[in-house]
Amino acid sequence: MKAMRGRALRTAAMLSVALIATALSGCASSPTPPTPAPSPSPTASPLFASEEEALAAATEAYAAYQAVADEVAEAGGAGADKYEQVATGDALAKGRESAEEYQKAGAYAVGSTVVEFVDMQQAQLQAADSELLFYVCL
Repeated sequence: MKAMRGRALRTAAMLSVALIATALSGCASSPTPPTPAPSPSPTASPLFASEEEALAAATEAYAAYQAVADEVAEAGGAGADKYEQVATGDALAKGRESAEEYQKAGAYAVGSTVVEFVDMQQAQLQAADSELLFYVCL
């Protein structure tokens, strides 16, 4: 009976240690949940669906620029600020320079520019910073 009581005490002691260990494990810091994989960054989609669409938009933009250029030239260079509605960067700078030249020369233009033909030379339409080079026959 003594052996039985010793075995029971050992079993009880082992169960107590197991219960205490289990209870204490709840006090430890909880495991960090897995970090979700980062979602892929969105890729820039092209400005135009096709080269034809890009050429049509370029033709329209060029016509708008040329209409302002004609208007400013007919006014002898007055109204150069209108270029800001249709141009940026180098095109804006060139428009302003042209207006200054008309003013300095005291000259003006008569008539309007007619675009006879537009043809694409090169198109890079892969990203938001697309580039289109085209020929214009006036």
